[in-house]
Amino acid sequence: MTLKTLGSLVLLFALTALPFAARAQDDRAADREAIRAHIDSIFQAFIKKDAAALRVELAVVFSQRAAAEWEEVLMAAGVPAGRVRTIPEAVAEPQTAARGLLQKVFSSELGLHLVVPGAAFKLNGSAPHPSAAPRPVGADSVVTGFTCG
Repeated sequence: MTLKTLGSLVLLFALTALPFAARAQDDRAADREAIRAHIDSIFQAFIKKDAAALRVELAVVFSQRAAAEWEEVLMAAGVPAGRVRTIPEAVAEPQTAARGLLQKVFSSELGLHLVVPGAAFKLNGSAPHPSAAPRPVGADSVVTGFTCG
């Protein structure tokens, strides 16, 4: 076999192998996508199937300690956690007072001071405060021209 013939055979092999190599790459990419989709479908089925059972297990575990204890344990472990507080508990929190969240306003309709929530955010470095007490229900219905209810 001459060098020219050998070169021709190599060239012929390369030219005929290129479509197969490209198809093999396409097949591998399709296989990767199919594998990803399959894993995702298994994961989603696992979540849907076991979500109810997991909720039951977590309820059993979390019922073994007080919410305040769980909050401390989880926070100490680096897990962001906070128990759901009642309105009186939230109002009694030191942070509520420190942020000035509750404001006293005078109600001329009732003739007394009311405590109302202020804004939980700041504008230009300070929290906006309510300038007046909330109006009684129905106080503005004449102004709008109709009554509700």
